[in-house]
Amino acid sequence: MAKTKDAGRGKLAGAVYDKLKADIFEFRLPPGARFSENQIARRARVSRTPVREALFRLEREGYLEVHSKSGWSVRALDFELLDQLYDLRVVLECAAVRKLCAGNPRSALADLAKVWLVAPRKRLSDGAQVATLDEAFHARLVAAAGTMLYHYFLIRGRERMPCFKAFLHNNWTGAAIFAGILAEYALQGTWPRW
Repeated sequence: MAKTKDAGRGKLAGAVYDKLKADIFEFRLPPGARFSENQIARRARVSRTPVREALFRLEREGYLEVHSKSGWSVRALDFELLDQLYDLRVVLECAAVRKLCAGNPRSALADLAKVWLVAPRKRLSDGAQVATLDEAFHARLVAAAGTMLYHYFLIRGRERMPCFKAFLHNNWTGAAIFAGILAEYALQGTWPRW
């Protein structure tokens, strides 16, 4: 019975976590917004226990701040850090593009072209869908270059689902490495004796 109760509470905490994180990312809870555990519990129609679990998880991930005896707030955006991360992303993606262009970029980027090179009337207008596709675009760009940076991106926060996603995508990393090894042998014109 205790396991069932704990599992149910874990599911509730996960649902509250997902909803709060989505609210933060969609700016329904903007930076600086203050709230209490009770407000979130009422809104989610759950007890404070799963709410507290979700809030502390979001605090550990850097999205929230807890204020002694005065509730919670969404952490303010650190624009300096965002600028530095954007600069790093530009450097990494430029290196990935150079690496792609040194080979045959058309085949590596064919799937991306199908999504992004469409007529204006076929373009998506839903921000969440575009954001999801944008994340996939940047991940595929880097993956197509044969790097493992995408896995680091997924596991950087040590969250369960992104780490699981990285684990599931290991086969693509292995395939990219294997293809790179084969390409290297093909370019050298020599093959190992296995």
